[in-house]
Amino acid sequence: MMKKLMISALLALLPFQAFAEAPEPVREVSGLQWLQLSVGKRFEQVLISMRLIANSGVSLDEAPSTYYDAIYETVKRDPTLYESPVTQILARYLYENRPELRPALDKLRAPSAAKTTPLGSTP
Repeated sequence: MMKKLMISALLALLPFQAFAEAPEPVREVSGLQWLQLSVGKRFEQVLISMRLIANSGVSLDEAPSTYYDAIYETVKRDPTLYESPVTQILARYLYENRPELRPALDKLRAPSAAKTTPLGSTP
């Protein structure tokens, strides 16, 4: 309940923040860095990752809290992702759990990674 309240507050403030100050450059954090952030900062990173993926043509229709929980569980379950950027962790989650998004996610890959998933590893 508290997490949903925080999400609502963060989402409500986003449009006002955009006009209040100059935008900061997007700074990607690793899975381990993300775990060490406060809940509010983690949600900011989830929103940044969602925006980056959505701007690439991938349709994200779940609530940010769904992606927050997915990233948290994925990183806690797999410490090898500690060094991976949060956006890649989210892309991996989407690739594994939302097969209908795979064609759009495949377009995010570098041309040299033609036979890999969004994280650069083989499926």
